[in-house]
Amino acid sequence: KEVPVPSEFVELTVVSSIKTHLEGDYLLESKKSLHGKPGYPFVINIDGQAATWKVDGQKENSPKYDQKGNRFPEGGEGMRYNLQKKILLKAESHKIFFGLPEEKLSLQFELALKVGDSNVLEFRPVYKRSGKQPRHFFHGVSTCEVLLNGNAIELLK
Repeated sequence: KEVPVPSEFVELTVVSSIKTHLEGDYLLESKKSLHGKPGYPFVINIDGQAATWKVDGQKENSPKYDQKGNRFPEGGEGMRYNLQKKILLKAESHKIFFGLPEEKLSLQFELALKVGDSNVLEFRPVYKRSGKQPRHFFHGVSTCEVLLNGNAIELLK
């Protein structure tokens, strides 16, 4: 049963879907690495209030190439981590920090939320490339596109 959202608050759904290589794919990878293991961390800090959400992955083997023979950045066998969390925030401007500690990635931006809106904040991974090779999840995440209701949010430098 859904509880009504207080009038000065808005619901924000935070989503991200990241793919990593499986545990043991890299011989020299640190034993402490969480790639391919349960408990992959997503860090969020909103106006100084921090949370770490640990997500257990699902093995995924998706096609490596599209019909035209182009490599899919998320093609092949790996571990998929799907994050989806609903939070309530005051309908105002917020300073947000999002981090993927396993990727040594952190992003900061401001978000203005208005009463009456149902908001989806998405962190879409942009994978690294290796040399001239196309971007691929095996190389890790270089950054994330940040989208609010499908519209790009500008990151703070």
